[in-house]
Amino acid sequence: RVALPALAMILGLLSLAFLVGVAARSTAPSIKIKGFSFTGDRYCWNVTEGSEAGLRSLDSAFSFGANAVSAIVTWHQQNINTTDIFRGRTETDDSIIAVINEAHRRGASVLLKPHVDLLDTGVGGGDWRGDIGRHFSATQWDAWFASYRPFIMHYASMAQEHGVAMLAVSTELIAASPQDAHWRAIIADIRSVFKGTLTDAANWGGEEVNKTWWDAVDVIGVDAYYPLWDHSGPNPPLDPVPSVDQLAAAWQPVVPVLQGLATQWNRSVMFTEIGFCSGTTRQGCGLPATDASRQLQANAFEATLRVWTAVPVWIGVHWWNIVSDPSFTGTTNGCMDPRGKPAESVLRHWYGAPPRPCADTTSCPVVGE
Repeated sequence: RVALPALAMILGLLSLAFLVGVAARSTAPSIKIKGFSFTGDRYCWNVTEGSEAGLRSLDSAFSFGANAVSAIVTWHQQNINTTDIFRGRTETDDSIIAVINEAHRRGASVLLKPHVDLLDTGVGGGDWRGDIGRHFSATQWDAWFASYRPFIMHYASMAQEHGVAMLAVSTELIAASPQDAHWRAIIADIRSVFKGTLTDAANWGGEEVNKTWWDAVDVIGVDAYYPLWDHSGPNPPLDPVPSVDQLAAAWQPVVPVLQGLATQWNRSVMFTEIGFCSGTTRQGCGLPATDASRQLQANAFEATLRVWTAVPVWIGVHWWNIVSDPSFTGTTNGCMDPRGKPAESVLRHWYGAPPRPCADTTSCPVVGE
């Protein structure tokens, strides 16, 4: 298990002003897990993760210094009120195994992260995986977990057979999270097969602090999409672009929350997901990218790494997301993929990779100063 060292508990009592105000080093500090999320299936229909093109996309991400990859695989259920989980346009086992093997060839560790998503997101499209089971009876929960068990055990066996370092028990299943006894039984079954490290990818903003079974896994995982600016307006706050210092200050309320979890459960913390769109301030990533919005993405990457590398209980991150289509790079798309954008230069600095060639100074910001 990844236990919290006594020294980290002492250092965790240092003032937040120190944690947030630490200047970026000229040489970036060591980050244990320098990862990214690699997505195909529902996130990229046209290129599978384990195809020749998909593996080229994977390799391009390793060029900026990553030492870990989160392999995403998605199954489905019809809607939030059904109990059967099934394959849809799901990555094949061979595809996921190819990603695992390529990561290992690169000397990287793998987090295998199975997701459950909805085919029918309800009226207005407002339902998502976090709502699954919110109206369930006890009998329905029994049926849902009877379907979830073979799904997750399939990937537990795959993870063990192919030397995966870490497995996520669930991802953002907010309404299911309070089913403590069910999850403990599932985890006991997983441990009978998989001998690596277990985490759970809890959603930010409530699930992470309300979960009662962190002691059953080895690392506290958070999908850490905490808002660093006001998302209520119709337009991004790009005039002026929030500075790195402003965004670092916005992390200040979150630091003691996750430090407290680490202390309470004697576990380290990692970001199983986090990302910032390059074309908008909202997670929907619906706006085209501009110079200002790309700079905001880079500033958010820099602020996040500047703050959290100074927090002893934090062991690393898997940035969302590198898509399996190798042509999906460059500055024109407004999504979270950092490749070809100023955010890539930030990652290269913190991940210890050489700077990328730049057409001009505006596309590659100076970081670490």
